[in-house]
Amino acid sequence: MPSATNRVPPSETDAETRLLNQELDFSASYMAIKTLNLRVERAPHRVTNQTVDALISVIRSNRFDTQKQALFLFRESAETLVSILTSIKGKPRAIVIPELQKILVASIGHRHRAVAEALGSLPLSIQAPLIRETPDTEFCALPFQEIMDRLRIDRKAELTWRGRSLTAPARDHRTGVIKFVKTGEDPFALTGETGWMDYFESAALFSPKEFDIPRPVKHKGISLFKITDIPPMITLPENLHPERFAIVFSAAKAYYDYPNEPLHAIPPLELSEVLGRNARLLGGTTAMGIVHTAVIPLFHNRVQQNRREDGGIYEWERSGRLDRWLESCRHPNFATSGLRDFEHFASIRQIKRLHHHIGSHLLSLILVAGSFFRNRCPEKQGKDSRGNPVDARQLFDPALFEEAIVSSMNAYYLGFTENVTPPTFALLPAGFVDSLIDEMGVDRHMEEVLRVDDQNRMDPNQFELFLQERGLPKEEIALYEQGSAEISLETGPHLGGFNQGISVPQLIDYIFTCASLMVCGRYIKENGLKECDN
Repeated sequence: MPSATNRVPPSETDAETRLLNQELDFSASYMAIKTLNLRVERAPHRVTNQTVDALISVIRSNRFDTQKQALFLFRESAETLVSILTSIKGKPRAIVIPELQKILVASIGHRHRAVAEALGSLPLSIQAPLIRETPDTEFCALPFQEIMDRLRIDRKAELTWRGRSLTAPARDHRTGVIKFVKTGEDPFALTGETGWMDYFESAALFSPKEFDIPRPVKHKGISLFKITDIPPMITLPENLHPERFAIVFSAAKAYYDYPNEPLHAIPPLELSEVLGRNARLLGGTTAMGIVHTAVIPLFHNRVQQNRREDGGIYEWERSGRLDRWLESCRHPNFATSGLRDFEHFASIRQIKRLHHHIGSHLLSLILVAGSFFRNRCPEKQGKDSRGNPVDARQLFDPALFEEAIVSSMNAYYLGFTENVTPPTFALLPAGFVDSLIDEMGVDRHMEEVLRVDDQNRMDPNQFELFLQERGLPKEEIALYEQGSAEISLETGPHLGGFNQGISVPQLIDYIFTCASLMVCGRYIKENGLKECDN
């Protein structure tokens, strides 16, 4: 916040004029805006078109661009404009959204950030559904073969482990899934996933072609099972709950056909359609007050999950380094059949966080689109024999990449706002796709640092396992003395160097723009307003 001065703040009568005439220095301008903010709060009937013009002029002016605290000035102006928009009826509010939208799509830096935050904070009339996300309070013991029979799976069917889930093709041309509880997890928490399946099915909001919703298996209304008599020839992962608790459901045949996985990769011409369809689903469910909290796992630093208050989870608004972006895209929680992994659905508790969730969805969609091209040759990764970053930019199709991004953003806008006409002015910035390809296609940032504090939080077994999971052989691990010094590991590619900002800041700017336009578009729809038309 700008420092206090001995200057007398402009009176309400001349604050607007002096701002419009650019007569005030930085601190006096800030104080004048505070004066106008009080007028909006205490005497809204005295707010005029000139009030709006004065505030807009401050944001548009480049007089204070070099000020270190310019963000606070722009933010105060933008927030005052949003207050006018949300609390005053009549002409002054009519031009607020069009003017702020024009600034949003044409600006960068502090000005862009302030306007994006202001538009992203617009209040929306979204009511999350009243659903108990952990509906079960009891479980039922059933033998493995009975579970298989209920899923219509033949005894000779091929069984495949997908993480914690045991899957097999069923006679009804669907996929049977037994999703086990992991060690240390609350078994009943997993039943929240079947609760969401029931909710979406009963609400009948989507066609099967758009979103093939999994069907949970239940016994007398119970969806949590203790699986008994598991055949000894089935090798179980070590991290499963010792009581073998699980939920069971029938999913679409393509439930595990990821759009960016080489084995099941969709033809290039279908990339935009699949991403767009899932983007529309994400926008539509978010508009219902339901957010998918892990479209892909986004981390600033995975190793700090248990040390930082934020769990190392990526807060995209901070523009920090994005940890192991390509690894995060390995198994996205959407497929050609629609959204998946319902355990990550949650009712929105804080509408103020809506802008963040939308941005995370949009970021995830763009990253998955980028991984589609990298996965054409997954072994082309890391550093070459000379220690130089691998250059995989030739794997990208710039036109197809751009089409996939635009399709995803427009589809999300349609799903979230129910407006069939996305904002035509929200075009991709010049050079944006090229910047993405330069960073996603060249593995410049491979290093991860295991700090001493993080080492000391591990017991010896955890320390050894951590290094093994990152590719170090046992003989090399033996050379490290735990807690004696930082350890540098090559675990990338990351987007950005360790403890630095993201290497493609244009991506965060674009997410700010699009997420804010989503919120703004919904507000326009709810309030019958007009948006920018150019």
